[in-house]
Amino acid sequence: MSGSFFHFIDFPLLRLQLLTCQVMKKFGEKLRVLRKQRGLSVRELAQILGHASHAYLSRIETGQKKPSLEFAITIAKLFNVTVDQLVNDELELTTRINYVCE
Repeated sequence: MSGSFFHFIDFPLLRLQLLTCQVMKKFGEKLRVLRKQRGLSVRELAQILGHASHAYLSRIETGQKKPSLEFAITIAKLFNVTVDQLVNDELELTTRINYVCE
């Protein structure tokens, strides 16, 4: 009986973990689309964001790394989209072209 109790408890937690992974992967896919729409390489985007290495961005794009809220906000501002559009699978990316000028 106790085994079924733990199975019941663990299932929602596992499902939440799987959903989190899917959202993070989708975020990475959307980041890649936005980056490519601007004609930027991963290295160029890393440089714009002030990252010493492009590895962090690569891991986010492939879903291996979870972006922080601060990173999501920075990306949203940079590409003129909402954080909702980046993390919500139901929302499509709609962007206005605003080129980054430094």
